[in-house]
Amino acid sequence: MIWHYRCPACGQQLEVDWDWHRDEVHCPACRHDHYPPMPSEDHLAYFGGEKWPQELTDAVTGLRGTTCFVPGCYHTFDTLAHRRPVSKGGRTSVDNLVPMCLRHARLKGEEEYDAWVENLSEKEVAPSVAPITITITPKEHTAPPEPVSRDIGWTQPLAALGRADPLSAAFEPLVVKPFLPGPARQLLLQYDWRLTADGDSRVILMAWPHDAPPRPVAPGGVPDCPQAANEHSGKAGQAGSAFLELMLAGPGDRRWTAALATESRTGRVVLDEYLLSLTD
Repeated sequence: MIWHYRCPACGQQLEVDWDWHRDEVHCPACRHDHYPPMPSEDHLAYFGGEKWPQELTDAVTGLRGTTCFVPGCYHTFDTLAHRRPVSKGGRTSVDNLVPMCLRHARLKGEEEYDAWVENLSEKEVAPSVAPITITITPKEHTAPPEPVSRDIGWTQPLAALGRADPLSAAFEPLVVKPFLPGPARQLLLQYDWRLTADGDSRVILMAWPHDAPPRPVAPGGVPDCPQAANEHSGKAGQAGSAFLELMLAGPGDRRWTAALATESRTGRVVLDEYLLSLTD
């Protein structure tokens, strides 16, 4: 499979055999040595044809979830479907792929997603599932634990990954995301930012083991836990993309909770979109 991307230094269109994508590449245009970006790092980079590796699937589902992308369908995805088919000029990239159940992927076929989904009938959207029988027993259950956000003094409701709505406090928790057990050594964050006020502010990436939550803090304070941060300084209206990496200590199968927040100092930073992922 051929991986097409732009040189991070000069923007020259380059390509590399995916089997060798972890090797350093020399750009013939600007003579810059670099490593090709992963799918999660460049959403417009693409593969030639309609085949792709697991890394592309992980990037798409990390961004759009593992439920079928068709509104009203709640089946777990079986495959990825092209928004714009390759036969009509679409590319096999994070930007052009969405998760779908097998039924809807077959129904869409070679149609463009936006036009196709607008014309779906209610019968075609409704998932075909067996009736659910609910049995109520008198067994008593203990109350679920309090949300992690309360344990560390946060009052902002838990949010889903996606677009971040700016708040008013100086320290703004945007998302708290529990991760399932599995081999994990790194927490990665890729995000688009913009300044809405002149001055200095921070984007903070945090994590803690599920059995060792951070100590409570005063309202508006940063939790006491492993974290990494980027400083953003400048004038209102400035924008860009950035990346944060947080190494996780302890056994590789330990379950972690990740959190993302912004901290306004003399300025204010807002995240428009972000992708949070856990890797080994």
